[in-house]
Amino acid sequence: MVTGGYAFNFWGPPRSTKDADIVVEAPPLDWPKILHSLPEEITLEDQLTFETITGSQREILRIKDSSFFIEVFHLTNDPFNQQRFQNRVSVPLFPDFEVSVARAEDVIIQKLRWFHLNPSRRKDFDDAVNIFKTMPDQLQHSHIEYWCRQHNTFELLQNTLKEARSESI
Repeated sequence: MVTGGYAFNFWGPPRSTKDADIVVEAPPLDWPKILHSLPEEITLEDQLTFETITGSQREILRIKDSSFFIEVFHLTNDPFNQQRFQNRVSVPLFPDFEVSVARAEDVIIQKLRWFHLNPSRRKDFDDAVNIFKTMPDQLQHSHIEYWCRQHNTFELLQNTLKEARSESI
């Protein structure tokens, strides 16, 4: 499932990003097989890291001669991560090619979760605002409110909505 900036680009006004974030559901034993099937221009960083909020394992794939990289997050048992993975949607990426992406509501929830943890990442807050501005009548607000209450980001959600209503794209 595509998340992060690329998922935002499906639901908000397009912006550039330096990486692609994906969530995978794969047992650790499958990773050597997956890694061997990648083109030689893509390498795996030696150091396994963890995502800050849920402790999800994260693999970083580097693309030769590029500053672009791919962050591969392992699906965790975190209730929100499980739910957003189950509710992912297929969207066209190219003719005859679709990709699974996090729903707009779940992108907002995750962006607010990240911003709550690290307020210096203003782009996460701005991304949430921009999705609300882009598709205000298509979002399932009760779903967003539920998870923001669970993550103690409901006040931040209210600020996001206030800013989205005061601006226009």
